[in-house]
Amino acid sequence: MKCNNCSLDLASNEMLKCSACQHTLHYFCVGLSEVEFKKILSMNLKKWKCPSCKQPKKPTTPTTTEPKSPLIINGRSDDNVANLPSIVSIDTDILLKSMNSQFQQLSMDMEGLKTSVNGRLDQLSASINGWASKFQELEETVTNVRAEVAAVTEENTALRSQLNVIQQNLDEQEQKARQCNIEIQNLPAKPSENLIHVTLALGKVLNVPLTVESIKAVHRVAPNIQSDRPKNIIVELCSRRLRDDVIAAARARRGVTVGQLLEAAATPSSGSADQQKAESRPIFINEHLTLKNKILYSKTRKAVAEKNYKFVWIKNAAILVRRDDSSAIIRIRKESDLIKL
Repeated sequence: MKCNNCSLDLASNEMLKCSACQHTLHYFCVGLSEVEFKKILSMNLKKWKCPSCKQPKKPTTPTTTEPKSPLIINGRSDDNVANLPSIVSIDTDILLKSMNSQFQQLSMDMEGLKTSVNGRLDQLSASINGWASKFQELEETVTNVRAEVAAVTEENTALRSQLNVIQQNLDEQEQKARQCNIEIQNLPAKPSENLIHVTLALGKVLNVPLTVESIKAVHRVAPNIQSDRPKNIIVELCSRRLRDDVIAAARARRGVTVGQLLEAAATPSSGSADQQKAESRPIFINEHLTLKNKILYSKTRKAVAEKNYKFVWIKNAAILVRRDDSSAIIRIRKESDLIKL
């Protein structure tokens, strides 16, 4: 784009465009300095006209100069303002009354506003005091509840401790009530079986003198877990010493079978293959443990197998383990003791 005055190229940052003739010109071609050019607002650039398009100003019609009159204030002239082009007359009393009236109205409005604000502040203060009182009551309630919770927690801990002691004592008493009992496992049940004869036959196999008088009670019980094994036989003997003799003989004999017990009981065998297979099954004679001790004993045997301990046995309802022949004996009283292995 060329300048219509000098015909040189125009840059956008030095161009002016006439809104009337649409000519584009350098700002310096129309007699403007760079500072004057930059002072032109962007909104005025759209209305800018070149000097040739500007309309000449119409000459002003001379007016008749009227004689100047002195300034009259409150009916008095002042020679110092005699050259003013007009006459000004001010009634200061009316002005002062008007200002005083406005100030009085403003003062009344301010007093009303002050009274309203003070009333609102009093209401807010009363409300805050009420809430402060409620919060204080709530804080006292929370403090009391926390104290009660702490007391209940402490009491609960003490009760739990007492309950554990009571439960432990009950477990010990329950196990103590079985101190004369033996438990015969894996012996198949037969119709019309005589469990006293079976117990006497066991005495013959183990070479322990058992009599009818030494057997206080005998019965079968279901296993504590779902199993295909026959119901266990619980035999209550007359003394703990006799129970220990039976358990010791069973451990020394090792491997008493169903067939040996049936033979000692003079029970005829059918001679079938299934019967022979059944009669070859081993019989286990153990102390009669409570359910809790049986579960603990089962977990102990599993832990012993995993950690390569050589011995695990029960003596007087106590579960004992030993790593090898030369290591110390460890008693397992609860499940957490297995961590020591």
